[in-house]
Amino acid sequence: MIDHEIGDDRAIIYLNGDGPIALEDLTDSFSALSRIYKRHFEQSQGEANPKLFVSRLKTGSIEAEIVPLLMLVGSAVPYMDGAIIVRDFTKWVGGHVKTFAGIGTDSKQQDTKLLTGPISQEDAKDLREFLKPISGKKGAELGVKHAKFSKKDGEREMVAEYDFEESAINRASINLEKHILDSEEAEKAEDAQRLRPEVLMVWHQASREDGKEKGRTGDKAFIESVCDRPLPVYFPKQNNDLKKKMAQDEPHPFSKAYIVDVNVDYVNGEPKLYRVINLHDTIDIDE
Repeated sequence: MIDHEIGDDRAIIYLNGDGPIALEDLTDSFSALSRIYKRHFEQSQGEANPKLFVSRLKTGSIEAEIVPLLMLVGSAVPYMDGAIIVRDFTKWVGGHVKTFAGIGTDSKQQDTKLLTGPISQEDAKDLREFLKPISGKKGAELGVKHAKFSKKDGEREMVAEYDFEESAINRASINLEKHILDSEEAEKAEDAQRLRPEVLMVWHQASREDGKEKGRTGDKAFIESVCDRPLPVYFPKQNNDLKKKMAQDEPHPFSKAYIVDVNVDYVNGEPKLYRVINLHDTIDIDE
């Protein structure tokens, strides 16, 4: 019989890999669920924070009843929002697996924003980890359910159910992996060019030619706050007149310092060149 001392609403997680599941894989899978819960559903309750507990575990295929509880004076007790947390938690997990499996979306456009909103890199990695014990397994099954247990007879009523078979689990795993890799590439691209606003730039060498947008250039400058050596300087086409103001029309450019906004291009974490995008002020180096 169900123990009503710890609440009537449970998340039911069902994993079937059509064979034994390694204990380490199962531990990693449930740890990933716990991390997702902490990021999204663990609400402060004074000095205590609700945690996920496994209230019952059935063997064979894995079926776990999970309930959020508060730890107070060494004891686990239910709290008022438990039913809401179970509802939202199962909806989050089941909904995101559904989205990455392409269920309910245009199969030509796997848009992970359609059903559940954008997902962070941390969440995507943990969702992939959760699916790992059954990914690529023949006859695999996954169930993510919200169950409410009757106080009268202990029978459970399924409030919400997300059920997935082998093909959906594999699609979700593949799309999660792709999402993670694409996000990592986007982060690298973003990291490769960083804006440095209002930095002090001093010419190291400057040609009388117009500023170049790309290719070989004779323009080099110091920006001490970025790098301790001179780097090539480029000017986007739309800002090419900045080079004239700073070097060509300036009678003594090497006696001046310039307050500029630059984009810094990085390669393997090292600054390689500057792209001047704005000139704020010109000052005498003596100042």
